[in-house]
Amino acid sequence: MRVTSGMLVNDTLQDIKKAMERLKKSQDLATTLKKVAKPSDDPVAAERLVILHATKDKLDQYSRNLERARAFADQTDSSLSQAVDILSKAKELAVSGLNSGLNASELSIKGKEAEQLKKQMITISDSKLGNEYIFSGYKLDAAPFDQSGNYTGDDGSIELDVGPGTRTAINESGQKVFVDGHVFDALESLKTALEGADREAVRNALDDIDNALNHVLQVHGRFGARASTLDQVDKDLESRKVELAGHISSLEDADFAEAATGYMNDLKALEAAMKITERTLGVSIVNLLG
Repeated sequence: MRVTSGMLVNDTLQDIKKAMERLKKSQDLATTLKKVAKPSDDPVAAERLVILHATKDKLDQYSRNLERARAFADQTDSSLSQAVDILSKAKELAVSGLNSGLNASELSIKGKEAEQLKKQMITISDSKLGNEYIFSGYKLDAAPFDQSGNYTGDDGSIELDVGPGTRTAINESGQKVFVDGHVFDALESLKTALEGADREAVRNALDDIDNALNHVLQVHGRFGARASTLDQVDKDLESRKVELAGHISSLEDADFAEAATGYMNDLKALEAAMKITERTLGVSIVNLLG
């Protein structure tokens, strides 16, 4: 078949346009450093990236949940530490109230101190993290205890997924911490016994304070163990995220040096093709493309 000048020009133009398309692609790659800017760039990699990014979103949600769980754990740890301190002071107060050398007036003064300890405990039981009450169960927006120490919350615990297959409660209800431990009852009994100068009642109140203290210490210990679990979950989660980021990067990210070299090579190839075409056909590429 005879090759006409028109066919030669047409073939040349197609070659030039393909070279320009390659240059545009390599330019985009060098600019964005993304190997898969759209699904058509690499359908298999694009499909895989959809799955990996969905996994990343899930891991990011775990991280946010873990951060919230940690914040609750830290605030709860602080509040329970304060509760332990108050009950320890109440125990010292009860022991001093058994001193036979104290008269009724001095015991009454100690009763007022016990009353103040109860008020401090109520303040602690209404502790908040931001705008959320940590001991209200599910009722995070309402104070769990009134000023008399009556519980108005519920017995629930907020649970969050903090890792693949790992779900944890982020709070303890005031029912489990203060009511089940008879914390306010013990402090009230101590106050009444001291104000009544009833040493036998003070002795009984001391036992109640001991029981309440042991109960709060047990709850505090559970939260300490939970905090350790969260630390391990955090390490595992971060490891997964690093591994996942590597997989995503291997499919998605381009090496800058390679991308820049590829762009320069495609640019040189296009320039060379345009010069050869102009010399061969004796026509400006601009005129041909126009």
